[in-house]
Amino acid sequence: VDEPINLVLKIRNNNRINNARLIGMINFEDDSRVGLFFTEEFNIPVDKTEFDLVVKINNHNLAQGRYYFDFNIQYYGIIVWHNN
Repeated sequence: VDEPINLVLKIRNNNRINNARLIGMINFEDDSRVGLFFTEEFNIPVDKTEFDLVVKINNHNLAQGRYYFDFNIQYYGIIVWHNN
């Protein structure tokens, strides 16, 4: 079965970053890592303390079974360096 996996994640805004990307690791129930995915960069709404992030995983090729996910949020800070 290779139907898309649809996830809705509630993300809390910490008001320090404007945009980010989600990294997800897919693990089989025996703790073996069987997949990894990255989302496109997304904007973080400044006017909300929490927001929903919808993730759709197509073509995952996972067999039927029990899996769990690990998630990380990745962001890049921009540093402007002035040398006077």
